[in-house]
Formats: sequence, C-alpha cells, structure tokens
Amino acid sequence: MTFATYWRFSILVLHYSSILAGKIAALMFLKKLYFCLFILAIALSPNIFHAGNPALILGSDTAKTLRLQRATAHVEKMISLKRKSNHLWKRSIWWTSANIMESLIDYHQLTGKDFSKELKKIYRRNVNAGRPRFISPNAFDDDEWWALAWLKAYDMTGDKKYLAISDGIFRHMVKQAWSPVCGGGLNWQLFHHYKNSVTNELFLILSARLALATQDSVKKKYYSDWAFKEWGWFRQSKMFSDTLWIADGLAKDCSCHYGTKPEGTYTYTQGLILGGLKYLYQLTSDRKYLDEARVMAHASMKNFSNSDGILTENGDIPSHDNIQFKGVYIRYLALINTELHDVDITKYILHNADHVWLCNRGNDGFCDYDWNGPYKKTRWSGAAHGSTMDLMNAALMQYSFK
Repeated sequence: MTFATYWRFSILVLHYSSILAGKIAALMFLKKLYFCLFILAIALSPNIFHAGNPALILGSDTAKTLRLQRATAHVEKMISLKRKSNHLWKRSIWWTSANIMESLIDYHQLTGKDFSKELKKIYRRNVNAGRPRFISPNAFDDDEWWALAWLKAYDMTGDKKYLAISDGIFRHMVKQAWSPVCGGGLNWQLFHHYKNSVTNELFLILSARLALATQDSVKKKYYSDWAFKEWGWFRQSKMFSDTLWIADGLAKDCSCHYGTKPEGTYTYTQGLILGGLKYLYQLTSDRKYLDEARVMAHASMKNFSNSDGILTENGDIPSHDNIQFKGVYIRYLALINTELHDVDITKYILHNADHVWLCNRGNDGFCDYDWNGPYKKTRWSGAAHGSTMDLMNAALMQYSFK
C-alpha cells in the first residue's frame, strides 16, 4: 500500500468520524487520531519513511525552525513545573531531577540561551540540603547522575564550583563503590554488594568526561586511567554479552543476573554505553570505539522498538524510575551520532520525535511516559516530560552535523 493510499484513508476516517462524532470533544480526539494515522502512514510507507517526511526534511530550514519551536514549547512546560522550595521539578525524584537539569542545559546549549542564573539557584538551594554536596545515602548511581549534570553545568558556565562537585562525587565513587569482588567494578549501594550496569556505565562516562574537562596533565591521567580500568572490567563482565543485550547486573557468583534473556535489560543501559564509547573515542581518537558503538546502536534500536519504529521500554509498566529511561537512551544515541553521522540513526530519532509530538502530547502541553500514545493525563509526570525533552533535544542535535 502506498503513502497516498494511507493518506486518503486517514482523510476519510477523519471526515466520516467527524460527521458521526457531533461533539467538539470527540472531534478533537478524532483529530489527534488522524494525526497519529498520518504518522503511521509515514512509518509504514517504504518510500516515505526511508526518504524522510517530505514536510520535515532534515535539510529544510523550515523543518529545523519547527523542531526548535517544539523544543522551546516543551521546555516552557518543563520550567512551569519548577518547585519554589528547591527549584527542582514536580513529580520527579532525586535522580530524575538531575536528568531534567541536564536536559535543560542541553536545550540552552543547543539554542545559545542563558541558563546560568537558574543553575545558581538550583545549586544554592540543594548543595547543603538533605544530600550534602549532592551525595546521597541511597545508591551510588544517584550521585553519578548529579555529577554528570554539574559537569555539564561547568561546560556551560566555566564555574569551577560545579566542577568541584563532579570531582568530589567521582572520588567518593573510587573510595566507597569500587570493590575487588568479581574482579573489580562498582557496587550499586554501600551496603548492598550488587554490581549493576548503570552504576558502572555512569562511572565510565564520568571519569572520561572529567579527563576531557581538565587541563591538568596529572589529573587527566588519573581520570583516564580510571576510565580505561572501568571499561576493561565492564567489557569482559557477564553483563556485556555477545547478544548485544546489556544486562542489569551480576549475580552473587559473578554470572549474568538474567542469563542471556532480554528480561532485566533496559533502554537506558543500552544508551549509556554509547556515551562511554563516545568519550573513549575522544580520549584516544581510536575509531574502534565508534565501530563498536555503531553496532550496539543499531542493535538497540531494533531490540527496543515496536513494529512502528517507536522506542518502547520492555514491559513499559511505569515506575518512578523507568519513565526516565527512554530519555537517557535517546540522549546518548543522539550524542554518539555527532561522531557517527549515521543516517539511519537520524531518521530513527526524527521519526520518534515527530510521532511523540503528534500522538503523545496533550492539549495541556504535557507528554506521558508511553511514546506510542495516545496521551493520557493520568500518566504524565515531570520525569516523563523531561524524558520527552531529551527526544526534542535529540532531534535538534541532528542539525549540528548535517
């Protein structure tokens, strides 16, 4: 069936449904259904999907402007969720707030807008609060998310107090989280000796990024040595398998906690490794890291997409945590593509961004956690909206290297 056939079909659905609906509320719902049918037509039509939506061609200035407008509208809704008490965001937990902050920094860097005043407020309200210096008593990965967010704040502003936060968290990881059990690697929690992928992938990114951020040769070597030590351990661990599924963690006997099954694998663990490989490449200029990243990116796009090509979490049952996962994945997929310039990755990101905007955005301007749509008000949260913001940023990033 051709794109034109799908287009005519969706028009007929809208026309006759509008006649039958009669009520404005029902008509508005059917209009949303029409837009979703339009996106589905794009996805299912080979000539259109592989060439790109003719209304949103990457090289078009109009398309770029439209995506910028979408991202800006999304950011404005995100900022409206800010709490007065700590300048973090409603209906988001501690670690997802770090990701929201990072997404907001990404948007402001992409658009050249200033976010430094807000960063100062977030820092001042939280640095000596319940988690001094952004170090949590709960899980080490909570700390690492904040270390990366403040390192990105340093990249934007050059303010060394933000760099000091990231360095302090890094040294806390080295002292408290690294252990010789299973040959090395970081534990997930101080008193729970479970070694999981996310904590170790975050440490890989953090150590490599700190090495790239510093001009001090001694510190650069210190951070770099830890990055390669982490990569060497993680790459040979049972979490990293030839099936290209990165498992959640290791069992007590150091075997893969989930065997070779996709259960216990999540989008964000597949995305974080792409960030680690990107920064290892920047440290070494060795393209073997990009070659491995390309293979893993294509595998994860296939493994975590539904039949319409929409990124979908395994099970997709929402929790306070997993509503953030897809945003982390798409952020690092877009990041590695600044090196790969892979057309299929670009198409994938734009396809998801267009679909979510048209099929998973409510009249209130918010998005829920399920990128397939349709939007349900009962499913939105600050973290889910922040995750979708990563997707809007990822679409904008595709214009940075065309």
